Amino acid sequence: MDDQTGKPTPEPPVEAELAAMSVVANALETLTDPVRARVIHWAAERYGVGMKRSGGQSPRRSRGAEERDVDDDVEDLPVTGYDTFAELFDRLSPRNDGERVLAAMYWLQVVGDQATVQSLDMTKILTDLGHRVDRIRDVLPGLQSGKPALVLQVRHGAGPQGRRVVKLSKAGVNAVGAALAAGGFENFE
Repeated sequence: MDDQTGKPTPEPPVEAELAAMSVVANALETLTDPVRARVIHWAAERYGVGMKRSGGQSPRRSRGAEERDVDDDVEDLPVTGYDTFAELFDRLSPRNDGERVLAAMYWLQVVGDQATVQSLDMTKILTDLGHRVDRIRDVLPGLQSGKPALVLQVRHGAGPQGRRVVKLSKAGVNAVGAALAAGGFENFE
């Protein structure tokens, strides 16, 4: 909207839009992925542009950091470039059920921008990918017992089949992000 007249501001010509995209693409081309991600996030925040991933999923930090406590003290690790869980999973190359659960949680919580994750959601995306974890409830205690814990339990449903609601801790987000940056869990030890 034009502040003075209240009328909508006309769209610039397509040529101007393409020229701007070309300048941005050339500027980002020589940067590393983490730096490129920071620049893109800065630009989105600077110009008040909401960013959405394909499939309606918001990338990490698309909302203000004050809304998500996992963003506090979390390293600025790139999550862009993974359009599907399969791509992220392939990059991480999880070797065991614990690492598979961490990958699923990272996709749902950080890339998918969910505050918490249900074990049922993790089971679904891992099964869809062909890497089913039979009893996520048996894997979670190992991820919760470390110091610092990688996973925090938020809620547990009633009864023995109660669905667990969990979230990655700051340490868990940082660990998976560092494994992504290292090229997978096997390179991160």
